[in-house]
Amino acid sequence: MKKSDASAIAWFGAGVACGTAVALLVAPHSGTRSRRILIEKGVEGLEQVIGEERVEKAQQIYERGRESAAVVHDSLEVAKRARNLKRPLGEDG
Repeated sequence: MKKSDASAIAWFGAGVACGTAVALLVAPHSGTRSRRILIEKGVEGLEQVIGEERVEKAQQIYERGRESAAVVHDSLEVAKRARNLKRPLGEDG
């Protein structure tokens, strides 16, 4: 990496840090509200760039993934409990 590239990256990083600090100091809303607003604006921007249908499809896929993860988690919990069951000798099933 050239010295000028490293310097440019360092200045960019410093600018990001300063901008973040100023934004935190002058933010008009609480952190939770600010995050919610940013997420809403981000979704609106995505809808404009890639289309509302694609954003909705991505949200559906995300939710299905969350549901699948919950099913897997529940199945693992059941398997753990079953493994820990003690059965008397000679008892099948």
